[in-house]
Amino acid sequence: MSQDTREFLEKLKSTVGVAGELAQQGLDAAGKAAVEAWDTAKLRWKKAEVQGDVQRLYREVGRLIYKAHTDKEAQTDGLDDLFAALDEKTAQVEAYKQELRARRGEALCTTCGAKIGDGDAFCRRCGEKIKPKTEETTGDGGGV
Repeated sequence: MSQDTREFLEKLKSTVGVAGELAQQGLDAAGKAAVEAWDTAKLRWKKAEVQGDVQRLYREVGRLIYKAHTDKEAQTDGLDDLFAALDEKTAQVEAYKQELRARRGEALCTTCGAKIGDGDAFCRRCGEKIKPKTEETTGDGGGV
């Protein structure tokens, strides 16, 4: 085999190796993105299911309250249990919303989890003072 052929084959081998590594990196990134998309879709599905539970609970509360309104002797003993279930389900929905916001990279209040707008000095929901983002300083660190 001639020297030129050997050099060509060595360059080809090197190029194919680099291309293989780059392809593997691309596949790894695509796989990670697919897993993240799947996890986000599952989270949205869970949130929708719990929101459906909340709507059913609201209907049941409304039914009991209307029954109490129309029939003064109607029992409303189950309302406290329904209110407790509503509180729990509403908290679950809020937790799902916060996790979805965090996945999108939105800034959240560390106290109440509300979305923080750019330039906000205080949380719009709870009033907590927002700590400004510390920006990385770039440069050589030297003087003049």
